[in-house]
This record gives sequence, C-alpha cells and structure tokens, in this order.
Amino acid sequence: MIIDLSSVLEKDDYITNYQAKSKIIMDNLKGYDNGYILIISINILNILEMDERFIQTDSFLHGDIFKVGDICGFECYVDKFMNSDEILITYDKVKMRDNKIDYLLNNENLVEEKRVKIIS
Repeated sequence: MIIDLSSVLEKDDYITNYQAKSKIIMDNLKGYDNGYILIISINILNILEMDERFIQTDSFLHGDIFKVGDICGFECYVDKFMNSDEILITYDKVKMRDNKIDYLLNNENLVEEKRVKIIS
C-alpha cells in the first residue's frame, strides 16, 4: 500500500500540516483497526502524535521496539531502525491466533504483515 501525503500544502504552522497528514494516514488505515498494531518510524510518530486522537502512553521496551501510544484502535510502537517513510501493520497475539484457527478450520489464507510506503 502507498499513502501519498504530497497533497498537503506546506504552511507555516507545522502542527496543522502534521494533523492533516495524520488524518490522511489514519483514513487509509481504517480497515486494519481491529486487532492490528502499527510499527512506525520516529518521523511517522512525529506526525501521528500531533493528532488529537493520539493517546500517549508510558513507553516500555518490547524487544527492539517500544510502545508509544494508541490511535484510532491501533497500538503504536516505534522502531528507531525502521525506514523513515514506512509503516508496518502487523497483528496482535489474539488476531494471530484467530487467523491460525481460521486457516486450520476453513482453509482460509493467513493474514500477513503489510508494509505501507509513505510519500511526502
């Protein structure tokens, strides 16, 4: 998936710019808000945390990533080594278990991770 943020006109107020960019990102990710988590770069975090829907949480380390908050039903984790223009949509343990059960019982395809490329 590719999300194009180039339609946001650059203004003097970076907060307004980031809020507009966050709205575009979250509108494109609406279908994945049930049991999925976002692994984002620091650059994407800077955009999402300006959104009024972003709820900051106490950061805690989870392997090489750390949780920074929640937005629109997604848990957000930052990977400081991730490409600055990517978002990784992956699933939590409950969604992963449900997908494996569906695969075994109904021979349905396993839902996999999805990479989102951000174009500025």
